[in-house]
Amino acid sequence: MAPAFLHGLETEYAFSQFAEGGGVLDRADGLRTLFAVARKRLECLPDAASSGFFLGNGSRFYIDAGHHPELSTPECSDPWQLVRYLKAGEAILIDLARDLDEQGLTPGLERTCFFRNNVDYHSHATWGCHESYQYRERAKAMPAELIPHLVSRIVFTGAGGFDDRAPGVEFVLSPRVGHLERVSSNDSTGNRGIFHTKDEPLSRGGWHRLHLICGESLCGELSSFLKVATTALIVRLIEHDASGGRAVILVSPRATMKAFSADPTCRRTATLTEGGRMSAIEIQRHYLAAAEASIGRAYMPDWAADVCRIWRATLDRLDPLLRSESCDDVPYVFDWAIKQQLYAGHAERRGFAQPDVQRYNRLARKVAQQLDAQRPESLRELQKATKRHSLAQKVAPTLERHEVRLEEFQAFLALRAELCEIDTRFGELGERGLHTILERSGTITHSLAEVSKAWLQKGIPGILHVDRAKSEPPPEARSHFRGNEIRRLAASEERCSADWHVIIDHERNRIYDLSDPFGTGAGWRDSTEDSPLSTRLRLERARARGSRTPF
Repeated sequence: MAPAFLHGLETEYAFSQFAEGGGVLDRADGLRTLFAVARKRLECLPDAASSGFFLGNGSRFYIDAGHHPELSTPECSDPWQLVRYLKAGEAILIDLARDLDEQGLTPGLERTCFFRNNVDYHSHATWGCHESYQYRERAKAMPAELIPHLVSRIVFTGAGGFDDRAPGVEFVLSPRVGHLERVSSNDSTGNRGIFHTKDEPLSRGGWHRLHLICGESLCGELSSFLKVATTALIVRLIEHDASGGRAVILVSPRATMKAFSADPTCRRTATLTEGGRMSAIEIQRHYLAAAEASIGRAYMPDWAADVCRIWRATLDRLDPLLRSESCDDVPYVFDWAIKQQLYAGHAERRGFAQPDVQRYNRLARKVAQQLDAQRPESLRELQKATKRHSLAQKVAPTLERHEVRLEEFQAFLALRAELCEIDTRFGELGERGLHTILERSGTITHSLAEVSKAWLQKGIPGILHVDRAKSEPPPEARSHFRGNEIRRLAASEERCSADWHVIIDHERNRIYDLSDPFGTGAGWRDSTEDSPLSTRLRLERARARGSRTPF
């Protein structure tokens, strides 16, 4: 049997509450109420290291930097389990939103919303979906050999949307890419890197924890699955010097990632350090060939063959050299491709065909350069200005040179605002989300089971029992023991708190040891003064004396 290794996801969500009259309610107050409701509804223990909770299904729910809610999945041993718990987390949030709307705890509240968007078009903030992969060997080789995969995988993992820093309507495969400012970085809130150098194992046993922040929150099940499944396989290949990643090292990874993101045709190529050029699809095929050649090796997981089958089918349908009428279902599977078709159609209905959009994008950049760069709201003001307004008068010569009337340019700015709002609604959790509406109408298909059945002669298993995963932990690894013990303790009066590798009994001065990532030796033991866990216990008990509210 292949050796086990673990993966996890940490998804950052936008949170808003809307009043009956359409206004937005105070977010800090809403988050306090949210966590108060969560504490009552969910089987949970307080998070020993923050103001959130560890849940009975083994996951973690807390407030992250930037005051947005974040849900971390339990540690999972395969990508099917991981996507299952990702979807279970979304279902938990939908339940909590419904509770907030129905319980009448917030005066004037009409509805509570969670969004799995990756950028805020108003504030230019960004959220993400962080990934964790367990590994042991060749830590120094990991960045160079993995970065080409991270750069090129956006052809099937891109969330789609618009460059939030551009003044026009510039569609990109991955809006997150515009917020990645370095190739490698240890920072996750600024100067973000394609490769994150943070290595916090959160366990004993000599493991490394690869922590990636370049990925995005996705609506589609297949895209979420491929993101974690392909990356997990490549991490295993790199560990055993079998990825061939050195042959596809890019001369300029950041510039390449931006170029790939700006090209929905998937035709653009990039220069390799060893010479020659490759497209994103070709780079992915290079890694796929390495994975296929290693199927059955002792270091590869049992599920590698199934992943490679759907990985190859995906690339065949995205490859511009193979694309044909038989592949016209691609736009209705991947997030970015669904959005591209949807948004282009909306623009045309507003009178802006694609050549018109490109022409107005160039004009918008020139107009933005004329206006004060420190006032990004200037274009929003111009959208409502009359010809006598100072902004309108300032840009009038530029518009005249391009034979565009103010009213026409304002219509383009209005289109941009509409598309940004649609993109935000696309990622909303629950019945109002545009992705959910399209799915239930039968317009799109994105589930792993349905797509694999259509694309493969013999399909692969789908994502099952999501509803059960809202409360039940995974069947293996330490998350299984953590979740079950939390469920038991949540029903008792014992004063305990939890962390990834320990549950702390503050009354009896004992710990539930989860330091082994696979749960070996999990169990209660007395704390001793000279043990590392005893030191941890003292620190966590000090934190436990503080406030347990999110702020």
